[in-house]
Amino acid sequence: MRLDELHLWYLADPAQPRYVGALHLVSAGKGVSLHYGREWLAGGFALSEDLPLLDTEFMPPGRLLAETQRAVGAVDDARPDRWGEKVIRFVDKPKRLSLMEYLFYAGDERFGALGVSTSPDTYRPRAGGPLPRLEDAQHLSEVVGKIEAAEPLSALEARIIAWVGVLCICGPYSVAGVALQF
Repeated sequence: MRLDELHLWYLADPAQPRYVGALHLVSAGKGVSLHYGREWLAGGFALSEDLPLLDTEFMPPGRLLAETQRAVGAVDDARPDRWGEKVIRFVDKPKRLSLMEYLFYAGDERFGALGVSTSPDTYRPRAGGPLPRLEDAQHLSEVVGKIEAAEPLSALEARIIAWVGVLCICGPYSVAGVALQF
C-alpha cells in the first residue's frame, strides 16, 4: 500500500476525533506536509509554534538529505521512534518506507493526541491487536531478541511486538518503563 496522502486527526476525546487536515508526501518522498482543514481553521488551534493557524500547506523545515525524513512541526513528534520504525520494517514489511508509511503503521494505540487515517471524513486508523501486559514482559523480551537476531516471528509474536514499537518510553528494551532483559 502506497500512502501519498493521509489525514491527521486530533484525539483529545477519542470518542469524538476532530479532523485537523491533510498530510502529503513531499520533497521526493523525504517529507510530510500539512494543510489544515476548513473546520480546524475555523475552530481549532495551532498544533505547534511553527504551524500557525493559516490556510496554507506547511512544508518540512530545512533541506532534507537522502537519509533524512521529516514532517512538519507536531506531526514529526507523532512519528514512531527508531525502534518503532525497526519493528514496522520487520513485522509489517511495507513495500515503501516513507514517513507516511511509518505514521500509518504506527497505529492508533500510542502516546499522543494526534492520529492518522486514510479518510478525511471518518477517523479510520490502522487496526491493531491487543496491547501487551506486564505479565508478557518475558515473552516480549524473547521476541525482541528474535528481531535483533533477524529470526522469523510467529503471527502472534508479530502482532504483540508491533505494539511494543509504539509504546516504548525508555528505548527499545523496555515496555511501559519496565526494562526487558536479554
